[in-house]
Amino acid sequence: MFVVVALVLNSPPLLVRVPVIGMLAFIPSLFWISIPGIPLALIGLPFFAVAEFGAVPKGAIGWSLIVTFWIGVAFLVVLMLKKMKERMRVRRE
Repeated sequence: MFVVVALVLNSPPLLVRVPVIGMLAFIPSLFWISIPGIPLALIGLPFFAVAEFGAVPKGAIGWSLIVTFWIGVAFLVVLMLKKMKERMRVRRE
């Protein structure tokens, strides 16, 4: 099950060209774009437009805001894991 979810969420853009699988490959992009895009559009940033299927980035600044958001999330996860590892090391000693 994990392998199927990983393949769908990390599907390459070439899968969009395949008729049936292309629809499934489009779903993760809605997820990854809409999570940061909708709140940024609702606070009034002109770099996003809220459409039928979520937020649509307008131009390079919109895309860079999405990438920056996910890099920030990854950085926070790494910091949390580092703190948890340090706490586990202290408890063992």
